[in-house]
Amino acid sequence: MKGKFFFLFGLLSLIACDDVIHNDPDVPLPPKYPFESLDEMYFNQTSAQLNYPETLLRLDSVVIYHYYRFNPETGVSDYQWYTKTNTTYAPPPPEPTNRMTEVFHYDTGNKLERIEIYREESDNQTTKGVLLYTTYFTYDANNNLIRRGDSLEENNNFTEYFYNERTLVGYKSTYNANEEEANIQHDGQNIIVSTNDYTTTLTIDSYKNLIKCQRNSSYFEHIEEYKYPKNIISPYYKIFPYNFISHLYWNSMNPSGSTHFSSGPSTSFIQKIQLNEFYYPEIVQTGSYDDGYRTKYYYSMR
Repeated sequence: MKGKFFFLFGLLSLIACDDVIHNDPDVPLPPKYPFESLDEMYFNQTSAQLNYPETLLRLDSVVIYHYYRFNPETGVSDYQWYTKTNTTYAPPPPEPTNRMTEVFHYDTGNKLERIEIYREESDNQTTKGVLLYTTYFTYDANNNLIRRGDSLEENNNFTEYFYNERTLVGYKSTYNANEEEANIQHDGQNIIVSTNDYTTTLTIDSYKNLIKCQRNSSYFEHIEEYKYPKNIISPYYKIFPYNFISHLYWNSMNPSGSTHFSSGPSTSFIQKIQLNEFYYPEIVQTGSYDDGYRTKYYYSMR
């Protein structure tokens, strides 16, 4: 009887230990549904020497898929909200499977006119879904980007940009009754953006790649650094006029406005990336169908 007791105790201990290991966030379970392998031919051919693209492509749309507990065989997500025993301190529930689509519209001179943002909330990955909002862009006679945001008729959420001899020197953002103004100084490789609340210093290399972003306020200091280990062209390259600081469109700590596609602070790309023959990204994916993102970029010739 004593032997049976120790056997059962040991078995239960193994089960409990196994359960702890599989619930330990530092020991992740292998994905049940991994993403399909990407074609890495052009990625492997890409040089480590940065350069400008020989062929200019125009970004037409970006589709961002987020998967959570998605079964690619059935096309259905097994989604359940977290059980909250304490709604005050419980973490937010995971975002369910969805699709975001950005559609870029240009005039006859390839000048960006507007971006439409759509969202599909269901497991349906074939439709754009509902139009959430549209961002419009306005230029002056010198091709300076002077306004972006909602339409002039709505006039509730927009940013105006100011220039001195074609150099961007400031902006004013309006969101309903709230306003924020910024002054912009150019000091060699550094672009200093100052508001009443904080100062952001963007360090830009000769390719206009964001290599360092430092934000200071009376409460905090935050620094981000970015590396460009491969000659992968940013999908957003030349989407705005050359004298516009493209990083300000996404946000100052986002390298999307760079000429090249960044690996972040790492010297190697953690994401899986598929490139086209012109070395622009076609697919970028992280995670898996269990919990992951896949972004697809679509282009046309300029």
